[in-house]
This record gives sequence, C-alpha cells and structure tokens, in this order.
Amino acid sequence: MKHITSIVCILMISIFGNAQSNKKYDIDFTKFNFNIASAQIFDMMVDADNYLGKTVRIKGKFYTADTEFGQLYSVLYYDATACCQTGLSFIPSSKTKLPGLLEDIEVCGIYKIKKLNGHDYHYIEQFN
Repeated sequence: MKHITSIVCILMISIFGNAQSNKKYDIDFTKFNFNIASAQIFDMMVDADNYLGKTVRIKGKFYTADTEFGQLYSVLYYDATACCQTGLSFIPSSKTKLPGLLEDIEVCGIYKIKKLNGHDYHYIEQFN
C-alpha cells in the first residue's frame, strides 16, 4: 500500500509540477472563443491594475493606422462569422517583421499602460 501511495504522490507531483512550469502565458487568447476574448479584453480595459505586467498571447489579424499619437499597431480578434472584432494594441519588438494589413499575426508580450495626450493607452509590449 505504501508503494502505491508513493507512486500516486510522485505522479501527482510530476503532473502538477509540469503544469506549473509549462505555464507560459498568464492570459492566452488562443484558448478563448470570441465571447470570452471580448469579455477578457473589456475587463483588461476597465480593471487594468489587475493585469499590468501579465504575459499575454493573442493571434489574429494585423492592423496598423497613422494617428495623432503616431503609428499604432493592433491584433484584431474576429468572431466565427468575421462580422465582429475586438483586439489589443501592441508595440512591436525590434526584431519583429510585421505582416501585411489584415494578415495573420501572433503577438506575445507584457500588458502595459502609458499616457498619450492624457489618455490611457493599453498595449502589449511584444517580446517575440
């Protein structure tokens, strides 16, 4: 009986230990459907303090625009019918080769906020 208990303990430690060590992102949008992703992004905007410094991964369509703040980059996340979208802005890393407009992109990085002309700018600082 002690032998079986030891094996079960070792298995549990290896399973749960690996789950903890393999955790790469605090928020992984690749595992969410559109409704959950939209709710998560909304919560990140209204309750930002709970998310600052968290690692984020999101896949979607690349979008960029010239604004009064400069060039802004975003990942757009579409629903199943591609009629609705949500998304997050990001600041690309220096080694990022940006795709063409509305081409696929994956962004991984740290969630941050900075002030632009007195407004909070929520973004991912890309590290991939």
